[in-house]
Amino acid sequence: MIFSEYKNIISEISATKSELKRIGNNINQMAKHLNENKNNQTKELMSDYQNQLENLENKIQEVVHFISEGE
Repeated sequence: MIFSEYKNIISEISATKSELKRIGNNINQMAKHLNENKNNQTKELMSDYQNQLENLENKIQEVVHFISEGE
């Protein structure tokens, strides 16, 4: 692998870390919300969480593919 490929991998890992932080924040917000007041917003929060989790899984797959295939 050349240096620019490693830079791309590091960039993808950094983006993944940022997404993990956002997901963690969302989980904390959902827990707080559930503890304070229970209403229909919970479904929206869970849907948002699921979408972010799917995006993260896709990014991880891209990084794994990039590393294993060298593309």
